[in-house]
Formats: sequence, C-alpha cells, structure tokens
Amino acid sequence: MDTLVFQNIIMAIVLGFLIGLQREMHIFYDKRKNDFAGARTFSMICLLGYLSALLSAYIPLSVVVAMLILGVLLVCAYYANKTPEEAGMTTEFSAFVTFFVGVFLEFETPMLSVFIAIMVLFILNLKEKILSYEKVIEKKDLSAAIVFLMMTFVILPLLPNKTIDPWNYFNLYKIWLMVVLVAGISFFGYIAVRFVGAKRGIGIAGLLGGIVSSTAVSLSFARRSKENPHFAKNLAIGVCLACSIMLIRIFIEMYVINPDLAKAILIPVVVATIVGYIFFKALTFFYRLNKLACLQ
Repeated sequence: MDTLVFQNIIMAIVLGFLIGLQREMHIFYDKRKNDFAGARTFSMICLLGYLSALLSAYIPLSVVVAMLILGVLLVCAYYANKTPEEAGMTTEFSAFVTFFVGVFLEFETPMLSVFIAIMVLFILNLKEKILSYEKVIEKKDLSAAIVFLMMTFVILPLLPNKTIDPWNYFNLYKIWLMVVLVAGISFFGYIAVRFVGAKRGIGIAGLLGGIVSSTAVSLSFARRSKENPHFAKNLAIGVCLACSIMLIRIFIEMYVINPDLAKAILIPVVVATIVGYIFFKALTFFYRLNKLACLQ
C-alpha cells in the first residue's frame, strides 16, 4: 500500500484533533456544559471523511453515504444538546466542514486541507472579537461596507477593460478601478479609526485618519483645537502624522495604476515622508521639553 495513505490518515487525525481541541478549549473558557464533540470526535470525523473518499474508488457513493450519516448524527446531537442559553450550531457546522477536510486529503493536495483547517480555526477563534466589534459597528458602517462591495464586485467587473475614445485615453475599467482603490483605502482607514483611534489617542487617530483623508483630519483637529486649546499641541502632532502617511497612500495608489510613474516619484515620496516624521519627532520632543519646564 502507498505510504501516502498512511500520511493522509495521520494528517486527517491531526487536523481533526486541532479543530476539536479548539472546541474543547472554547467550552472550558466559556464555562459551558460539555458539547457533543471534542478533540477525539473531531479526529474521527476527519478520518471518516478521508476513508470514505478513499473507498470511493471501490464504492462510488461512499462519500455521499458517509456525509448523510454524519448529517443525521449532527442533527440529533444538536437537538440533544440544545438549550435556551446555548442554541448555536457552530460546533455542528465545524464538524461537517471537518469531514470535508478529510475528503479533500484524497481528492486534492494536502495543502488545501491544511488551509481549510487553519481558516476554520481562525474563524472559530474570532467569536470574542466579533462580539466586541458588534458594540462598535453602526448601521451606517454596514451600509458603507455594502456600497464598497457593490462598487468592487458588481460594478467593476461589468465595465469594459478597453478605451472608448478615438485617442485611447479613457478606459472605464481603469478609471473605476482608481475609484475603488481610493474608496477602499478610505473605507479601511475609516474602519481602523473606528476600532483603534478612539482608544489609543490622538496620534493613532491622526495616523490612521491620514489614510482616509489628511485634509479631513486637519479640519477636524483644527476644530477640536479651537474648542479645547489645552490639546492643541497633541492635535498638531496628529495632523503631522496624517500628512506624512498621506504620501505613502498616494504612492501605493499610483503604483497600482502606473508602476513606472510611481518608481519615478519614489525618492521624493521617501524624502518627504522622512522629513515629515523628523518634524513629528521634533514637535514631540519640544512638546515634552516644554511640559517638563512647566512642571518645574
């Protein structure tokens, strides 16, 4: 028998064990009651997937039969363990995906199964972060995300990737790609400000806000400085960071659209960015020096 079979059996057991171990740790740290499956059960589910795929060369419907049996068992387990406080199906769906992790070990390269298992672990481990994000995300943020997805995955593919004028200047696809690029950087910068800026101070807000719009940051901080003169120096540092990161943002946009032109402005961008951060350091130094002098 081919040694690859033994390798895949071991890999199926290990991948299933890792996913099941995550489920067991989740139950332990959340102080929940025992779920229907743990590390050993998930190992067997993944192994079942691989063995059913291996037998498909001799029994054509073995994968389908094993999948149906597993599905029935998962439904029974869900209703047997469901409580009003714990009505989720995450563990059951994780077990179903784990079955296909084992199946793909036979039909695809092992790297695909490893990749799927890692992604499952990543998603399962996001629960606490998702719960914290739900408290921050508002309806307008979700609307902005939907608009951005429409711009990127609906409108952009429909546009022709060719010029439409006699002079070969106007390419609707590339023009809209630039719009998507700018909107994408602004959108993710806005999300970063929402999650990080408010908690880590004016400097981080200015740095991340510069990804969205350095002009908007400057106007916003100037308004806040007028309302709170005591924070004027801190806000000036935030504006400095926003203007410095703006140059990097412009270079990235230009590199995506026109790499040759981006290479031509690389040195000026680097020099200007370094000068901006030197000014930021000097401003910070003199601010701290002045603060110490006032304390004395």
